[in-house]
Amino acid sequence: RRQVLEGLKSGIVGLKNVGVRGQFRAAAALLLAEGVHAQSDWLGPVKIGWRTRPPWVMHVKPEAREQFRRPLNQGDQLVEVDGQATEHLDRRGVLRLLIGPGTTVKFRTPVEDRSEGQAETLGGTDKPQSEWVGKIRLLWSKPPTVIATLAGASEEYQKPVV
Repeated sequence: RRQVLEGLKSGIVGLKNVGVRGQFRAAAALLLAEGVHAQSDWLGPVKIGWRTRPPWVMHVKPEAREQFRRPLNQGDQLVEVDGQATEHLDRRGVLRLLIGPGTTVKFRTPVEDRSEGQAETLGGTDKPQSEWVGKIRLLWSKPPTVIATLAGASEEYQKPVV
């Protein structure tokens, strides 16, 4: 039992008959039961980052990418679970929604026309947690972390942006 639960949590084990939403539900239940606060978690084949609101996709395993209406990509935001917005919820609140009986999880791709310096002030503070700088979205951590890029971002720099 423990190995299967750990496999679900890490995304190593996939249950095809329950789909990605079922994997989200199982992983969320396990994470809530553990009671550990993390900055990111694997929910089946999708790694979610909790440091911004709404939460964002840090990584998607190839087998899950095409199981959504449009392909899920790194940098997409988890904006709704069963019709309830996630932008004002912390990690625990989103996990609670994910273990519910519903079936829908909605992701959004960041808008491509964001301009340099447009900040996302989140969590009720005046200090932005992340900001678009040209075609790159930076998380203001130490050191700053690239959390999303738009098409053509790497063409503007000497080294690839990841």
